[in-house]
Amino acid sequence: MRTADGVGCFLPGIGTNKGKSVSNGAVLYNGLRITPLNGSQIVLDIDKGSKAVTMYTTGQATVEIPGGEAGDILIFRGQLKQKLTAKVGQPALDLPKFPTSIRGFKVVNELAPLATKGGGVTIPTELDLGPQFLGLTAHADLVVTPAGLQLNTLRFRQDTLPLGPVTVQNLDVRWTREGNLWAGSGKIAIPGGAALSLAASFDSTSFTATAAYDLPFPGIQLFATPPVYLHQISAGLAVNRNKVPLAISGGVQIGAVPLGKGVYLLDLSGTVGLQFGTPFVLTARGDLQLLSTLNVASASLRAGTDGIVTADFSVGLIDRDWAYVGATVRAGVSSAGFEGKGAGELCIGIKLVSYCENLPEGYVSSKGIAGCASILGKARTVTYKWGGPMTRRSGPTCFYEDISIGLLRTRGLRQRTTGLTLDEPADVLSINVQSADGAPQFDLIDPSGSPVPLDGPNVEFASSATAHAATVEVANAAAGTWDVIPRAGSPALTDVSASVPAPTPKVRGSVSKARGGKRTVSYAVTGNEEATIALVERTRNGDVPLKMPANTQTGRLRFTPNAQVSGRHQIVARISSGDDFVVDEQVVGSFVQPRPKGPAAPRRVRVRRSGSSILVSVTRRRGTNEHLVVTARYGEGGRASAIIPAGKGSARLPGPARSLNAPGSVRVRVAAQDRAGRRSSARTATLRVRAGQRARRR
Repeated sequence: MRTADGVGCFLPGIGTNKGKSVSNGAVLYNGLRITPLNGSQIVLDIDKGSKAVTMYTTGQATVEIPGGEAGDILIFRGQLKQKLTAKVGQPALDLPKFPTSIRGFKVVNELAPLATKGGGVTIPTELDLGPQFLGLTAHADLVVTPAGLQLNTLRFRQDTLPLGPVTVQNLDVRWTREGNLWAGSGKIAIPGGAALSLAASFDSTSFTATAAYDLPFPGIQLFATPPVYLHQISAGLAVNRNKVPLAISGGVQIGAVPLGKGVYLLDLSGTVGLQFGTPFVLTARGDLQLLSTLNVASASLRAGTDGIVTADFSVGLIDRDWAYVGATVRAGVSSAGFEGKGAGELCIGIKLVSYCENLPEGYVSSKGIAGCASILGKARTVTYKWGGPMTRRSGPTCFYEDISIGLLRTRGLRQRTTGLTLDEPADVLSINVQSADGAPQFDLIDPSGSPVPLDGPNVEFASSATAHAATVEVANAAAGTWDVIPRAGSPALTDVSASVPAPTPKVRGSVSKARGGKRTVSYAVTGNEEATIALVERTRNGDVPLKMPANTQTGRLRFTPNAQVSGRHQIVARISSGDDFVVDEQVVGSFVQPRPKGPAAPRRVRVRRSGSSILVSVTRRRGTNEHLVVTARYGEGGRASAIIPAGKGSARLPGPARSLNAPGSVRVRVAAQDRAGRRSSARTATLRVRAGQRARRR
């Protein structure tokens, strides 16, 4: 021990301090600065027999870590009385608990600086990471030499920080002079097994991190049902920033349902946000690719641990002066495909005049988009196949019988090499012609062999160079063969299709009671032999398309309801016309799904010392295999946590810190947590620590 200024000295005591050494100024003891306040003195009392030295102050004093550029750190204010020791590894001072903070983080433990070789100390500290980390602490060992604090030891590490469904792992953070902040690295593990390396910055109230990856196909699986993959990320994690408890944001590519190398059913490139709760929900916003063929701007994709994946987007195609269908839709996504609907607009061109109507419901699916609206007294249906042709049709209803090249129908209109054959007269015959480039040019020959005037009174004709398409609609069409003959100089014709009106189908159905966690839908479509259905389970969080059997007109479908979303579920039949485009829907049944049960608590928790660590052993309940969240509260105020993965039964935690004071117990809590972030009640165990057992924290 020496005076702090290196000039003064200890003086012989007088009066009650006779035979002792006294200092009126600050002294350095193993690198710590002790300063008497308000005229008090520092007294050294040496026992002549044992040579033991006791230091005390006659009044208030402060104990500080000289921090140099980092600033001094006050670790105690009050009256001191301490037996001094020079033994390495023993507490040089054992200070009462005092409200201390280190560069913005509160210290929760009693500080016991441990003597080191060379006249310094190491100070084990437990730093409260604040509410953003649920009150957990991180461990730091500060090294102080006679020259003061070693700045490179302003560093804390934590192996596991559970934050609901995500876990921050291997956190290693240092204080930096530049910017006066804490910065470092770690990993963030999110549901599905994704673990992203990150660069992090900290203060006592918030935490931010960034990560960047370009992952091989199909990427990291975020959700299993339906399969959703993260395959590119340049994103940030923020905790308690701008009053938002926990969020991940930045640039990502999220692919739902991989179809082949580099191809997803829905693939969104944009920014991502994660909502941490029950359920855990990922929302990405940006540019969406449908089947890797059509780009849609300003879209969003929502995926959650409730098994619900939805996409919100607006799409409008192609030419308002010929045919256009557009809608803002919400589509449910599953391995069976995607299905959705929303309001929009439908337009058609007739004799150089464009007519548009609001579209109450436009329907999208993995096939394409379709809409039907009443224009000039007829039901006008416009369809667009993703990456393929657009068609328009007319009739008394939105339904029609259709034939296309390569897709032959058994009744109604038949495609032959010489033309289109109509078996019986039709109210309207709609013919759609596609070309390789520009607007197709052709003549239409009726069954009598006469050319049909495309500007005639019973004919509606429109074409589009943009869509490379044309439509002819003939009222009161006669039975027989209709021929489409390309004109000289016309671009090559690539597709010819035709349709006639069909009646609106009726759908009957029912949903059985649950048996073994499954239900059965019985369904039948009548009144239209061409119509087919696709079934959707509709929940309050979104739709889940169900995988249909081969017969989509009459049959039974056994399915497992979405158990993660409680409340009333509806089974909706989405009805397709002759070419599989959805143009209507009907509810065929409903049921009430009970609230999902949370995970079961572990059956038993045991805790014991194992070397310098604490070993926590857990007995799981039969049939359970969720991962377990372990938290420990130490007698001196520190907290630590660990994760016991599925299939494992134990975890190690650091042992309690050394102290000259009476030891405290270690209380351990263990709870099961499922993929949605729901936790069970906790099982607890207590480790009572004798003074001889207390070991230095790692």
